[in-house]
Amino acid sequence: MDAVDRIRHLRAALPPHGLHAGTTFRLTPHAFSLPPAALRQLEGLGRRLLQFQKACDLLYRQSVRGRAPAWIAEWLDAGKPADLIAFARARPLAGALPRVIRPDLILTDHGWALAEIDSIPGGIGLTAWLQETYFALGDEVIGGPTGIRDAFHRLLPAGSVVLAEESEPYRPEWEWLLGPDRIVRIETVADWSAPAYRFFESFEWEAVPSLRHKIDPAHPLTPPLKPQLEEKLWLALFWMPALRDVWRRELGDRYFRDLRQIIPQSWVVEPTPLPPTAVLPGLDAPSWQDVGRFS
Repeated sequence: MDAVDRIRHLRAALPPHGLHAGTTFRLTPHAFSLPPAALRQLEGLGRRLLQFQKACDLLYRQSVRGRAPAWIAEWLDAGKPADLIAFARARPLAGALPRVIRPDLILTDHGWALAEIDSIPGGIGLTAWLQETYFALGDEVIGGPTGIRDAFHRLLPAGSVVLAEESEPYRPEWEWLLGPDRIVRIETVADWSAPAYRFFESFEWEAVPSLRHKIDPAHPLTPPLKPQLEEKLWLALFWMPALRDVWRRELGDRYFRDLRQIIPQSWVVEPTPLPPTAVLPGLDAPSWQDVGRFS
């Protein structure tokens, strides 16, 4: 089958309503091929990022209890409603982590670079479709033809995927993956005791009364409503010299070293002035005003 025929096959395989409302895609005849070294690094990344998320969750809870610097929790909680913070700190959620994460990765000349760890990722159904469709064309795909479909059905064998208005454009991919009957809007959920996959952001807490008044921390909602875990700030905290020993202890030397290779050096931009003799680590600048004058 030549490239033109493969494109025709891909277009014919698309669901009638597409996979993302209001969006069109450019199709490639072949699945993207990864260099062997990049593939090996990618296949080992899940375990390392899981351990990183465990360490983040523990560090936040230790900060709340006074066993780690208080400013960690203060920074992560900034701007969030007090009742959402209390909900996220509830005992039933201690240690609860997202069961699906997607690292946003950039493939560089030196391997992968991590831009974000998304615990409410769009594209689960779309990626499952890509797996199945390119496999049917004879391409080798990571995870096999039904890897994502099988994994998500194990995660949520029953129950609903709950969408908000903001996430409504993703409905087509969810309906393709699970069927339309299992995709519901957040405003229509009357019983929060049933298993559900949260495909909406934490800021819906203030907009949807059923969340604030009906949901309980013990209910089987995944990912858990823990907005502190969804902050990109963690990538900057990972590089703070004051927390280096904490990360080494919680991650172990090997995972700590591996994550430093993929997490670009990051900084917390905050207004506290530095002493005249100090500089921002890795930038050799005494203030953010000086950083602003960089090329």
